[in-house]
Amino acid sequence: MRVSGYLVLAFFCLLVSVIETDAKKKPAKGKGKGKGSQSNAQVEECPCDVSQPEDLNCQHAMEMIKLVTEKATEVNTPVVICIRDRHDNLVAHLRMKDAMLGSIDLACQKARSSALFPFPSAGLAAVPGIEMSNGIISNLAGGLPLTTSSGVSVGSIGVSGASSGELDEEIAKVAADAIDDILANF
Repeated sequence: MRVSGYLVLAFFCLLVSVIETDAKKKPAKGKGKGKGSQSNAQVEECPCDVSQPEDLNCQHAMEMIKLVTEKATEVNTPVVICIRDRHDNLVAHLRMKDAMLGSIDLACQKARSSALFPFPSAGLAAVPGIEMSNGIISNLAGGLPLTTSSGVSVGSIGVSGASSGELDEEIAKVAADAIDDILANF
């Protein structure tokens, strides 16, 4: 069953890359008949570094899922994994065989919490009642920000299904600890 989950995710990644490739091949269609701006104004380049971090993609998510499922299998704990980008958009979501159904939503709430507030979801326990503020925030352990060694938050991961939030967090940590390598190689 684990292989079929990987196949579905791989098919989705392939489909997204085909769509992106087709979109790049099509020329832009303009409605105007003019020659565009003929201004002689000079544009100055901003001296500050405003480069944006790389957005998480399917290949990054596949590698994180591989690492997390290996760790979960090692500790004999089926889990649900949710990976979100720095804008809190879903990148990947996977439920391992026999993972509890209630963990599906919890994993995403944990990931969302760490995407919106780039620190471990368990840290939100210091703010009583925040989990009731909008129904999408969790103060349970298991959500971690994906932060590069240079301190840039690129997204988050949420894991749920273990017997404790601490074990969920330990399982998620394998992906968080490998984020620099994953971004550089996938």
